[in-house]
Amino acid sequence: MNKKLSVTALAIAIGAASSGVQAQDLEERVSALENTPLANTNFDVGGFVKMDSHVTRATDSASGEYGFENFLVPGAIPTDNATNSSYNYNMNARQSRIFFSTDTETDIGNVGTYVEIDFLGSDIDEDVSSSYSPRLRHAFMTFQDFTIGQTWSTFFNVSSLPENLDFVGPVGTVFVRQTQIRYSPGNWDFAIENPQSTTAPVSTASESEFDQNRMPDLVARYNAPIDNGSASVAVMGREIAYRDASLNNGDDSRESAYGYAVSLAGKFPVGDNGSDIRAQLNAGNALGRYIALNGFQAAQIEADGDVELVDQVSGHVSYRHIWTPQWRSNLTVSHASADNPDATLGTAAKSYTSTHANLIYSPISNLDLGGEVIWGDKELENGSNGELHRLQFTAKLGF
Repeated sequence: MNKKLSVTALAIAIGAASSGVQAQDLEERVSALENTPLANTNFDVGGFVKMDSHVTRATDSASGEYGFENFLVPGAIPTDNATNSSYNYNMNARQSRIFFSTDTETDIGNVGTYVEIDFLGSDIDEDVSSSYSPRLRHAFMTFQDFTIGQTWSTFFNVSSLPENLDFVGPVGTVFVRQTQIRYSPGNWDFAIENPQSTTAPVSTASESEFDQNRMPDLVARYNAPIDNGSASVAVMGREIAYRDASLNNGDDSRESAYGYAVSLAGKFPVGDNGSDIRAQLNAGNALGRYIALNGFQAAQIEADGDVELVDQVSGHVSYRHIWTPQWRSNLTVSHASADNPDATLGTAAKSYTSTHANLIYSPISNLDLGGEVIWGDKELENGSNGELHRLQFTAKLGF
């Protein structure tokens, strides 16, 4: 919902009310001011309230994993060595979000800002108030052809993300937000983005995060115009680096390797009633944290300290069918896999697979009521695997 808000209008309203101005006169003054942008600036406030209720069949060993009870986290799916398979029920409103944006006319053209938060930050106890902390999703500015700040990675074609009730959805999707500087001339996007290296030593499957990069992640994307849809090809170059004497035979020097990734993505209309197909295909030896919610290591630290990049491929296909103006369904299948080095321990993740199927009813344009069946599978290098089964119900009202 677009609203032109005025701080001046609010101040006058309060002052006028305290001085006894008649209600009708006050309403006319406030209405006039609210429809006049403040210093050529238009303000917009919006978001949605979303309640999720779901029952999950998995092992008790996963109950403490971050996000596991809120949405599908591929890396948190328990495998064969976990026991005590059981059902777990959970409901929350943590995916609710609020945004605030501005658009200002200036001598160099329109300048905009956008800030958005939700409540999917660190877990907090649910004993009394369930007072979950806000989490920054977006905070960026726009002017001319530039976007500067934190938002979706340029490597990610957001329109290709399926309409799932699950927070993220398919295990194979690119899904990253980070600080960047993006230049978007015409159908092109070029960006430098914040780097982060995720690696695992050959002696363990436990992933470590390092911040010793000397260059940003570099992304270029071409967006092909399609009526009522989109198609894109993105390429990325990354440095994977670490510095840790305990992983490099006592040597405290910095080690690194350079890799690449490619993403083909799009949203393609089917018929003329709003149905569509959304798909991604991603591949490269530097995908790492960009797919499967950081479910794979980007590289392995060899016994001699060298960095060996890991080839990975992922993707999804989703069909959205519009039954009537009020009813629609989505079916999404997805897969992600890693070609880990031969020396990788057997407990390292080898692949993830997921399926989502839902039915959504919208009695009015900004209200969604729906149910979704979710299945997820995780396979390790040693052949162990685990499954997750979830039934989710959601109510979401936009404002």
